[in-house]
Amino acid sequence: MCDLWDPSERDSEEQTPLLDALKAIEENRSAAAIRDARQCRQSDARDLVLACAYDKLGDRQEVLRLLAPLLLTLNSCFTNKGRELISSLLLRAAQELDLELAALLTNPQAITTGDAVSGIVKSFYFGGGAAQGHTLYQRVLQQESKQHTRSVSERNVRPLVCQIEFLKHYSSSTHLTDDSNEPLGGGYFLIADEFGCVIDPGFDFLDNFMKVHRIADIDAIVVTHCHDDHNADLPALLSLLYRQPNRTREVQLFLDSKTYAKYEDIVRSSQYIHKPCNPLSASIRDWSPGDGFIDVAPTISLQPIPAQHRLTPQDESHSAVGLHFVLRNPDHDCHLVISGDTAWVPGVMAEVYRSFSQYRPTLVVHTSTACKEEALGILGVSDVGYHRNHLGIRGTVEMISACRPSKVVLSEVGEELGKVVHKLASLINVAFDIPCWVGMMGDPEGGVVTLVPDTNGK
Repeated sequence: MCDLWDPSERDSEEQTPLLDALKAIEENRSAAAIRDARQCRQSDARDLVLACAYDKLGDRQEVLRLLAPLLLTLNSCFTNKGRELISSLLLRAAQELDLELAALLTNPQAITTGDAVSGIVKSFYFGGGAAQGHTLYQRVLQQESKQHTRSVSERNVRPLVCQIEFLKHYSSSTHLTDDSNEPLGGGYFLIADEFGCVIDPGFDFLDNFMKVHRIADIDAIVVTHCHDDHNADLPALLSLLYRQPNRTREVQLFLDSKTYAKYEDIVRSSQYIHKPCNPLSASIRDWSPGDGFIDVAPTISLQPIPAQHRLTPQDESHSAVGLHFVLRNPDHDCHLVISGDTAWVPGVMAEVYRSFSQYRPTLVVHTSTACKEEALGILGVSDVGYHRNHLGIRGTVEMISACRPSKVVLSEVGEELGKVVHKLASLINVAFDIPCWVGMMGDPEGGVVTLVPDTNGK
């Protein structure tokens, strides 16, 4: 049974005791196998060995508890044989404890059928048929939370005069083919003391912005990538800034490379845009946590974060970026991380977002939507397992797990998740023991989020 997983560098020194535990299970010495395996460091391979032992002992609840988290983190650690073993153990446990999961494991092809995909994925995450009144997703989140629990009430924080406003409803692009008159919305407005920064001014941004602000309130504009649902209102903003008769200060522009190229002539010739205006970029290959900071204001720094987001199916540039704002304060710096639109690539993206965990930042996650790829990956049917261009629900959870923020805001949410996104926020709140809101204009809790540092971080 040594061909269940590919030994990783982390697990190599513990291969012998894990293989000895598997041999003990074959010899009907499962209790001894559990004792020996628990001496090893926690890993997916160790949890599979433990699940094999508990399956032999007939403890299906423990099998489900151990293997359910692997549905969200199943990766190249396991060989095809290992994946098959996980599926068979889970199916046996689910047939006793979770009929909804058992139905999916029995016929995973059912989730690939056309328009039913989103509904089935949502049922998988949020359905009510799981054992002991918990959904599978709740159990997964509870497992993840064991490493990250920290009481919110114990934090001694002093509110800063800074906040981020969510001037959007659902993800703008989901409304483009809709005949309704619902507002689109796109973008954020970051306010730090008297400094105002527009972020990703997409469709209807100006209409939403002008309800509560003036053009004169804008000191900087940031665009993360060249999709119109993130920069559609940029030309109008530049025009309005140009036409301001009494404007005395320059506006700073921080644009991704593709958006910068699109507006380079305006930027170079304008007298109201601060120079130099270099495009934002962050490569996953050579990005370093301590590099690339740009001084936006005396107390504000901005660091571009690598993102994996194709502008077209053929695009290989990955010109999109996420954003890391550092809002400096005499007592404690405040950190804001905005994922931007990005796919979740296991390993490389996890390393990037783990680097922020020391700061316990406010994390704004672009969740987007559910998709059949992540459902297939969760069930172990596909090696892809993630949305190809966005985080999705699975990527959202893994980003939170890696980043360990002090609070989370779910943003850029597809309208198709409108009925479950607040449920997802509630589950994240309970499982990770951190505040979690839905960043959406008009939402009673998520329209404006105050930024405060986590004083237990650095």
